[in-house]
Amino acid sequence: LENLNETPTWQPIMNGNRLEIPVAYADSYGNVMLNITRDEFEKYRQGRPFEITILDATINKIEDTYILKSDGIMMNTPILTTSATGYLQIAFFRDSAQRMLGYSPNDKLIVWFR
Repeated sequence: LENLNETPTWQPIMNGNRLEIPVAYADSYGNVMLNITRDEFEKYRQGRPFEITILDATINKIEDTYILKSDGIMMNTPILTTSATGYLQIAFFRDSAQRMLGYSPNDKLIVWFR
């Protein structure tokens, strides 16, 4: 996440292959809710691979579940998933993304499309 120290904009901003998604809030579980639905994200994505770097982890897919899978979602590793309301969120398996990332409403999640 980047704090751009600007007047916040609540809409995603596309600039070339870079998409800036504003953080909306953290839910009661500590998931960082983003101000973009999965459908809106897919329109920006246009079938392209993507990368999000958070801490020392790279996210390149939207997970369908929080459940630990054999392919290795690890504790203290961020994941991108869809909330029950259809918005994307950053979550940590058995931890609080809000606590781990220390988000602010002015923060933007940066997505790079390849």
